Amino acid sequence: MKLRYRLPFVFIIVITISMISCSHHNARSNLIKKNQIRAMINQHNQDNLSPYREDIGKLLPELTAEDYEKRGDEYVRQDNMNMSFIEYEKAARLNPESTVLKYKMGTLMLKKGFTEDAESMFQTILTIDPDNAPAYMGLGKSAFIKGDLQGAEINFHEVLIRDDQQWKAYNYLGIICDRQQRFEEAVKHYASAIWLQPANAALYNNMGMSLYLSGQYDKAVRAFEEALGRSDDKKIFNNMALALYKTGEKDRAFNNFNKAGDRASAYNNLGYMHLITGESDKAAKAFSEAIEINPKFYVRANENLEETIAISSEIAEQQ
Repeated sequence: MKLRYRLPFVFIIVITISMISCSHHNARSNLIKKNQIRAMINQHNQDNLSPYREDIGKLLPELTAEDYEKRGDEYVRQDNMNMSFIEYEKAARLNPESTVLKYKMGTLMLKKGFTEDAESMFQTILTIDPDNAPAYMGLGKSAFIKGDLQGAEINFHEVLIRDDQQWKAYNYLGIICDRQQRFEEAVKHYASAIWLQPANAALYNNMGMSLYLSGQYDKAVRAFEEALGRSDDKKIFNNMALALYKTGEKDRAFNNFNKAGDRASAYNNLGYMHLITGESDKAAKAFSEAIEINPKFYVRANENLEETIAISSEIAEQQ
C-alpha cells in the first residue's frame, strides 16, 4: 500500500540565517534591472542640469562624497534601494577609491539579485585592498545565494582569516555544514558565533537544529531553551517540541506545539509525530482531537487520520 504522509500545519524545521539580509524575493519582476538603474541615474543627472536646477544649485552648498553617502545610507534605512544606489554612485564618482562605497554598492546589487555584478564589485575592492574582509564576506554571500557551497565556505574562511570577530561568517559556515550533514562542525561554528553574539536567539536555534538532526536530542532541548530565553519566536517553540518529543517528553512537546500555533494544530502535529514513530493508535486519537476542535479547517488532520486507520488495518491484516 502506497502511503502519502502529509506534513502537519505547523511542522517546520527551521535553520535561520540570523540578522543577515541575504534572503531574496521570489518574483524577479519586482527587481529593478541594471539598465533601469542606469536610466534612472541618467534621468536624475539630466534633471539636475536643467536651468531651473542650476539656479537652485547656485544657492546650495556643493555636496561632498560623504554627503551623498549619508543620503544613500538614509535611503537604505527607508528601504529605498533604488535611490540609495543613485546616491552611492554619486559619492563613488567623487571618491572612486573608496572600498566602503564599493562594498555598499555591491551589497545593493546582491540584494537586487545581480550576483555577477556584485561579485565584480567585490573583486574590484580586493584589487585595491587584498585583505578586505567585507569583500570576502560579499563573495561568500553571493556564492551561497547561487548554491555554490564550496565557494561560499572558502570565502567565509577567508573572512575569518582577516577578522575572526565576524560572527555572521561563523553562522554561514554552520548553515553550510548543516546542509552537508557535517553537524559536529556546524555546532562548533554556531558556538563561535554565540561567543561573539550571546544575545542572539537565532544562533541558539541553529545550534539546536544541528544537535537535533544529529540525534543529540537532550542537548538540542537545552539549546532551544537558551533560544527561547531570548525570543518568543513560534518557530523556536515548534523546534523545541520536536526535540522534546524525541526525548520522550510528549506532554511538554504538545505544550510547545500549542505555543507554536494553537490547540488544534498542536494535536495535528503531535499526531504526525506519533504516526512517523509507528504509534498509529495514538496518532489516530490525536488527529481526532484536532478534527473535533476545528473540523472545517483541519482537512489535513482528517486525511492523516484516514491514512492512520489504513495503516492500522494493514498491520491487523498481517497479524
